[in-house]
Parts: sequence; structure tokens; C-alpha cells
Amino acid sequence: MRRNGFSLLEMLVVVLIMAGVAAVAVPRFASAFDLLTLRSSTQDVAATLRRCRELAVNRSRVTEFTLDPGYQTYRATVLSQDVDWPDAVTIFAAGVDPNAPWTVRFYPDGSASGGHLVVQSRGRQYEILVDWLTGRVRIA
Repeated sequence: MRRNGFSLLEMLVVVLIMAGVAAVAVPRFASAFDLLTLRSSTQDVAATLRRCRELAVNRSRVTEFTLDPGYQTYRATVLSQDVDWPDAVTIFAAGVDPNAPWTVRFYPDGSASGGHLVVQSRGRQYEILVDWLTGRVRIA
């Protein structure tokens, strides 16, 4: 006798296997997405800081980058508007009140007022360091 299709039992077994695989895979994807969001936010802030330094040197004028953790935004001389960061990410300046606004200035000679930002998300963190002497911005 020839059979067409699958039995209900076979379909249930396949659905249960797929559900088991999904239960294992989804948390891993969520964790990877959180890490990508953290990296992206860190790189965006560092790029904005670097652009501020570049503008200060090229135009021979002081530029500023201001972080406002209370509103989850930052603004800079090189931006036309405030930038919000994702809710899952926390950014603050190390060594000062974590809710207080913080500003770093870049000068025409390439130097800066210096600073140390911490970017965190779900137990992971990156640090953005602004060297006061050279104005160099690096991610640690």
C-alpha cells in the first residue's frame, strides 16, 4: 500500500524538534544582538569624538562633545542634533556623577580636556579614552 504525506505523529515530532532548537538558539541570538548594539554604540561615540578633534584642528577652533546620561543623549559641535543611544546601553563619564552632564573640549592644537567614558550593556563594557595631551580617542 502506498502512503502520501506524513502522519500526525511524524509532524508533531518534527515540530517538537524545531521548538527545542529554537529554545536553544534564540537566547544566543539575543546575546549576540546585545553585544552588537554595545559595540555599535561605542564606535559611534568614539567616531563622533574623533570628528570633533578633526574639526578643531582643521578649522582652528575649539569644539565640544557633551554627554547627558540623564536624557541618554550626546551632542557635539559636529552634529546638527542630539543623538540618543539605545535603552539597553548605559554611557557615563568615569570619576564623576554618573547622571551629570559631561563635556570634553578639543583644541586647535589637537589636544583635549581629556576624559574617560564607560559604555555598558548587560554586564559587558567598553571604555573610551580621550588623551588630554594628544586628543587621541581610543576604545579599550
